[in-house]
Amino acid sequence: MEAGIAPSGSVAGAKSSSKDQPATLIEKKIHINSATVQDLMNIPGIGAKKAAAILAYREQHGAFKSINELTEVKGIGNKMLEKMRPYIGL
Repeated sequence: MEAGIAPSGSVAGAKSSSKDQPATLIEKKIHINSATVQDLMNIPGIGAKKAAAILAYREQHGAFKSINELTEVKGIGNKMLEKMRPYIGL
């Protein structure tokens, strides 16, 4: 094999890293009015319990009218909302 040429299927020289991942998530925001539990769990800081709480709130009160309304969900305060904000949309 020649120097500088990676074998087929190899990732040698690939410029992918974990720091690239948030940009991908920001481009594909999770829409909180249509997201499933699994979708919501892709938001940093949201586990199964908070995802279920978001769905329960949405079912009880209808669609979110603003992203700020998420602070009405148990377990989501202003700090948590600010961490989530780049990854979510309506």
